[in-house]
Amino acid sequence: MRARHLAWGLSFGLHAAGAAVLLHGLPAEEPPVMPVMLVEMPAPVAPEPEAEPPPEPVAEAPPPEPAPPPEPPPAPVAMAEPPPPEPMVPEPPPQA
Repeated sequence: MRARHLAWGLSFGLHAAGAAVLLHGLPAEEPPVMPVMLVEMPAPVAPEPEAEPPPEPVAEAPPPEPAPPPEPPPAPVAMAEPPPPEPMVPEPPPQA
């Protein structure tokens, strides 16, 4: 009986040691993150534009000419009458 107790104790000890090795092999807590100060950058200043010469005066466009009055629509074309039917030419009597 004593051997069985020793075997159980040895088995338990080995399992505990293996578990400790496995747990040690796992990554620990993440390293603390160092705080970083955010410095607000000033907005870039655009260079001052050089003074432009005043624009030259532009001649005004002449007023638009009035549009000519629209042409009257063409007179409706009368329907042509169909040609009169040609007179029936009597057939010559059959020769006997």
